[in-house]
Amino acid sequence: MVRSGAPVRLGVYGNHCTQDYMPGHGIVDLIADRRLPARHTTLTLAGHRPLTVLAVQGCVRYKPDRHDVLFTQREYAAAIDPLPAAELVITHCPPAGINDDQDAAHEGIAALRRWVDRHQPRWLLHGHTYDKPPSSRHGITDVIYVHGHAVVDLHGSSA
Repeated sequence: MVRSGAPVRLGVYGNHCTQDYMPGHGIVDLIADRRLPARHTTLTLAGHRPLTVLAVQGCVRYKPDRHDVLFTQREYAAAIDPLPAAELVITHCPPAGINDDQDAAHEGIAALRRWVDRHQPRWLLHGHTYDKPPSSRHGITDVIYVHGHAVVDLHGSSA
C-alpha cells in the first residue's frame, strides 16, 4: 500500500531492456507483458482519486533484433489507436514530432502522436531521445523528458 503523498515508482521498458528487472527493484511495470506495445490502465493510489494512464514501451523497430523491445509503426497503431483517453502517458519513445529525432533509432511513434493530438492528456513523460528540454508543452499537454528516472508531482498545477 502506498501512503498518501508517498512516491510510487512506475515504469515501462525501453528498447534495450532485455531483462525484466522492474519488479525486483520495486518498480511497477505498467504493461507487464513485453510482447505488448501499449496498455491503458487506471492507477488507484491511497488518498487520491484514480488516475488513467497510457503506458507505451520500447521504440520503433529499427533493427531485426528480437530480444530488444521494438515494435513496428503498424504494431503501435494496432495497440494505441483504439485506446481511450488518459490523463498521463508514460512512454519510452516519444510521439512522432514531439522531441523525437530524424535517425531511424530515435524516430517517434506516429500512432502515439495521433492519440495525443486526439485525447490531449495532461502529462506525457518520455525518454529514449537525448538532449531534450526537461519540460515543454504540446497543446495543453505538459511534456516531460526523463533520463533514467524523475520525481514528478502529478497533483500540482504543472508537472
